[in-house]
Amino acid sequence: MTRDDDWVMRWYEKNEFKKTDSYLHVYMDGGKELKEQIRSEMPNLIPVQTFAHYVGQGKENIKRKFKRVHECTCYEKILC
Repeated sequence: MTRDDDWVMRWYEKNEFKKTDSYLHVYMDGGKELKEQIRSEMPNLIPVQTFAHYVGQGKENIKRKFKRVHECTCYEKILC
């Protein structure tokens, strides 16, 4: 697994690794992003920051909606 670092992804591809899966790391740090998405049902427990994995099909929408999003990609290489 690697994050969306171009040089690392190119290295995997150059060395014949195949992309098999990916998901998004989504960070929400206070403010509007967090308040619109996360709330506590416990009295006096106030979320101030969150880290989430998005595994759905609307990745481009998530990338537009949140400021801090990284794609994590799984590369695999079959050894014979």
